[in-house]
Amino acid sequence: MLCNLSAMPLAIRFLGDHSYGVWITVLTMANWLGSCDLGLGNSLRNQLAKSFAEGDRSRSVALISTGYAALLFSACALLAPVGIIIIALSGHWQDLSPTDAGALRACSYTVLALACLDIVLRLGTIIYTADQRAQVAPLAAGANGFLSLIAIACLSAWHDSSTGRLPAYALAMAAIPSFTNCIITACAFSNRFRAFWPKPAAASLKIAASLLKTGLGFFGIQIGMAMTFQITTLITAVRASPSDVTGINVAEKIFGVISIGSAVALFPYWSRFTAADSRGEHIWILGAIRRLELAMLPITLGTVTALFFYDHITRAWLGDMVSAPLAYAIPVAAKYLIISINSLYCYYLNAINRTRSQFILYLTFAALSIPACLSLHEACGTAGMLYFVPVALLVMTLTLRTLTFRTLRSKIAGAEAS
Repeated sequence: MLCNLSAMPLAIRFLGDHSYGVWITVLTMANWLGSCDLGLGNSLRNQLAKSFAEGDRSRSVALISTGYAALLFSACALLAPVGIIIIALSGHWQDLSPTDAGALRACSYTVLALACLDIVLRLGTIIYTADQRAQVAPLAAGANGFLSLIAIACLSAWHDSSTGRLPAYALAMAAIPSFTNCIITACAFSNRFRAFWPKPAAASLKIAASLLKTGLGFFGIQIGMAMTFQITTLITAVRASPSDVTGINVAEKIFGVISIGSAVALFPYWSRFTAADSRGEHIWILGAIRRLELAMLPITLGTVTALFFYDHITRAWLGDMVSAPLAYAIPVAAKYLIISINSLYCYYLNAINRTRSQFILYLTFAALSIPACLSLHEACGTAGMLYFVPVALLVMTLTLRTLTFRTLRSKIAGAEAS
């Protein structure tokens, strides 16, 4: 988190607020592509967690082998629409110099291709998480942040030309997650998971079909989340300017700390819930969720306090390099706070493969996101448009909380009756 916060002023100083906003727009599209793994990653994590818990080594090897084959196929299929995405984005790069626009267009193919490749490479982290070693995911995120900070410092020191800065920055930032995931995968299969090395002969169409069957629910959720949470970035870039994207991203960096911190604390519970549910420990799960809800109270208080001092924080952090209105910060803060609370219920429902309600909710709001955000932007401007996401998330959270407790009480009652 500290690395990410330290990197932003360096990046804006290196690129300028307009070019930084262009990069965030490209990164948004890369994140969308990274969500298009057909839900295979999350499906594999659940099935692999059960396989590890049962000590079924042969099935674990088959799952890992099939997972790599299926994800590789998914990543290759995604390369086709990359050119279309670049053409669509480049129409909004008129304010860049012709040299930078042309170079960015060329390097964007590499950036988005790396996002597709990363779908396969991050399987190493999924394997660790399924083995109840969820600390690897936040460690990888921390390594990415540290390497990004070093890369920006090096670019600032060695890149003297005023042109070509954005393409160089984009390539460096896109390559770092792939590099980190390569290291994690190499460590996984050279140490703890040496016996689970993927074998082409172990890949199975039957297992692939099983992964896809449960994965499609996750896929709908992932695409729905990407559309609902990130469409505002693209609309801002098109209807306002990349500089406004930068202003929003300032608030995203500050209040995104809530989501990152919550993810580090909550992420291990996904696999724990899967294992506990398979053992019938539903009362423990219910108690864990209630304790986690109480833990959200001081986080809420901290968020409200940060909003009161937002202008002072941004001035001390970024000076006058960028405009970061409080009007952008309020809906962004609400978004990340509700995301953290929503995760309590999503992780449990995902752990037991109860994804239908999330699937319907996310796809519903994804379908509404473009017309609703365009209408809100027309009527209330960029700040008003940003309220769509926290309102949508609040509806989802209340619905999923009801479903979570209803499911747990039903399971507990069924266990007591038997």
